[in-house]
Formats: sequence, C-alpha cells, structure tokens
Amino acid sequence: MKTPLIPHETCKRLAALACALAVFCHASGQAQTLQVVTKSVEKTFVFGKIKRISISAERADVEVSTWDRPEIKITVDLVAKHPDRTVATNDLDYFKHLIEASGNTVYARNYVLLPKGAAKPQANLKARYRLVVPASGAVTIQNNFGKVLIDGLSQETTVKADFCAVVLQNLVGKIAVDARFGTLRAENVDGDLALTTDRSDCHLKNIKGQCRIRAEYGNIEIETDKTLVKMDVKINQTTLKYVSALTSKTQ
Repeated sequence: MKTPLIPHETCKRLAALACALAVFCHASGQAQTLQVVTKSVEKTFVFGKIKRISISAERADVEVSTWDRPEIKITVDLVAKHPDRTVATNDLDYFKHLIEASGNTVYARNYVLLPKGAAKPQANLKARYRLVVPASGAVTIQNNFGKVLIDGLSQETTVKADFCAVVLQNLVGKIAVDARFGTLRAENVDGDLALTTDRSDCHLKNIKGQCRIRAEYGNIEIETDKTLVKMDVKINQTTLKYVSALTSKTQ
C-alpha cells in the first residue's frame, strides 16, 4: 500500500516541534556537563589510478574541498557525547569506520556495530568527514541526518541526502542531487545540474549551463541570469520563485 504523503506545512510544524523539544531538553540538561570522546583516522591516497571517492555516512557532517596536490586525503572523526565519560567511551567502541581503495575508487563509511546482546548506545554519536581532493576528482556522497558542504569540484559530483543541510559552491561539470526533508543551497554552479527534491527548501544562485529540477512539497528560489541557463522544471505542490524576474508561482 502506498505510504500517505505528509504535507509540507505539516513537516514544518513537526520540525518546529522537534526544535522546541530539543531546546527544552538542552535547557533541562544544562546542569550536566557532556563528556566528549573522539577517535580519528586519516588516510592519504595517490590520485591518478584512483580518481573517484564514495562516502556513505550516517549522522555525519561531510566537508569536501580541493587542492593542487596529486593526493586524496580523508580524515574521519568519530565522536561520542554523554554526561558519563565511561558510557561515552564504551559506546564509541561500537562506532566504526571503514576507508579502503578498490579499483579506481576510495570508499569511506561509518556505522554502528553492536555485539550480540549489547544494548543500543546511550551516547550521542556523530561523525565528521573532511575530504581534500584534486578538483578533477569524482565525488559521491550519501548522508542521513547531518550536513554536506562541497566546494570547488570540476568533474562529477553526486549527492543523496536525507534530513541534511546541503551546500554546493563553485562547482563545474556534472552535478546530481537527490535531497529529502532538508535544505539545499547551490551557488556559482556551471554545468549540467540535476536536482530531485522532496519536502526540501532550495536556493540556487548564479547557475549556468543546464538545470533540471524535479521537486515535490517544498520551496525553490532561483537567483540567476536566466539567459545563461537552460531550465527544465517540473514541480508538484512546490513554490517556485525567480528572484531576478520578480515573479513567483505555485504548482
């Protein structure tokens, strides 16, 4: 049976309620000092034979930037927070990472691995990825519940994000984004941009080339010179606003 769709306004109210609960919980727990335990790993790969990077993240903040070195550097921080340092330390042991190269691709991911019979982690677990790569590297990122920031790539960029804040800036080439229940900001993008969004708010600025948008239940604001981009837009229950044209419509 098809799952009923949740109206965008209902999603906003639920998000506001979640924020209010988070503030209440924060205020209630201010008397407690969180203990923070971190473990980090850094790996470097020679760029050439390896030209692609694939990150599969969960509850993570992922940051991608570029440099002139013929190297790919990946740093992963796994963090556990809890008022009891022993709990944070023990739960961090269940928080795992994997970084390995296979063929022309480097794969990185984080996950929770519980021994048989072990209780679910009580600590707040969070991952942080910092990826530095030559601009011509092809990057694929999948993330749930976190952030994605990508700056400076010029080849192929693919993002699939649920419940994330996604920021893309200074990109060239082929860019594909699939975003659900989050936000997306793309600025200074020149190439073939394909966006699929569901219950997400998007802001596009200084877009050139081709832009294909398929959106449901959200808001899209486009601030660009329309003579420099070929738009292909299909939306459902989504507000679309062209800032430069000072017009808006809802479908």
